[in-house]
Amino acid sequence: MAIALAAATRAGDPHPSLIQHVEGTRQRANAVDSGDIVPGGQWSYLIAERGRFVFVGVAPSRTPDGGSVYGSVLTLVVNARTGEVTDSGLSNRYPAMSKLGPVVTDQHIK
Repeated sequence: MAIALAAATRAGDPHPSLIQHVEGTRQRANAVDSGDIVPGGQWSYLIAERGRFVFVGVAPSRTPDGGSVYGSVLTLVVNARTGEVTDSGLSNRYPAMSKLGPVVTDQHIK
């Protein structure tokens, strides 16, 4: 929870309405989240959060407004052994986390 809440706060929403996680390898977590092919057999957590988020300082060539990306879903892939965030993303699409394994709801605010 501490990693999820710290990331949400950095992305502009310290009170996300939903936080869930699921366990699996880094490779599979990324495939479920974004479809990206990322090597890695490290055991990891895929964390997904709903809220109002913004990534500031993104490469201007990759954003329509020259540096900010907005989204309602923040995702993190966290190395289970070290606690390091290895991958993150921001979109408006919630990942189909149950494809990775049993989903745990850590926070749900209605």
